[in-house]
Amino acid sequence: GVATTTLTTTSAADITASVNGITGKVSVGVSAKATISVSGPTSTVSVSSPAAFSVVVGSTVSVSNVIINYGDGSSKALGALSGTQSVTHYYSQAGILDVSVSATDPDGVVTTAATQVAITGLSMTVSASPTTITRGASVTYTAVVSPSTASIDHYVWDFGDGTNGTSVGGTISHVYAATVPSGAINVAARA
Repeated sequence: GVATTTLTTTSAADITASVNGITGKVSVGVSAKATISVSGPTSTVSVSSPAAFSVVVGSTVSVSNVIINYGDGSSKALGALSGTQSVTHYYSQAGILDVSVSATDPDGVVTTAATQVAITGLSMTVSASPTTITRGASVTYTAVVSPSTASIDHYVWDFGDGTNGTSVGGTISHVYAATVPSGAINVAARA
């Protein structure tokens, strides 16, 4: 026959079964479950701005192989953790992304947790100095990115006369050739 029972316990226990004078015993070990959580920015974060995350591992069970997946195809191995670990990530595209964290306990059980982060695009304004451009004279263009916390690697400029430029900072100078026709010129910058 088959005998079943339900064991509810928070510590190790012995289970004994007897049938027709035959007795069998099994010991059941109980281990605590690893706990892990992840929290992210409470407000919207812009592309190229730092997004700070906090990974918290409970103190009851040690964990290894902690990995945070940022939801944009990139992840970071944090190794064995205890307590709280802060990590920062820079996103290159806007969207609402699912961020997850996983950890492995000594029994090989993987525990996961998740949160979401909202990433918005950047906005930029471009100004010229002087505002009236003379052929053959230098004009300085300045790009201002919002939010100011954005980390910009470089700017790519289209001067509107068929030429382009690249700058590390948000400022670049350009001289228009004498052959550029009179009229409005559309200047564009990408960060």
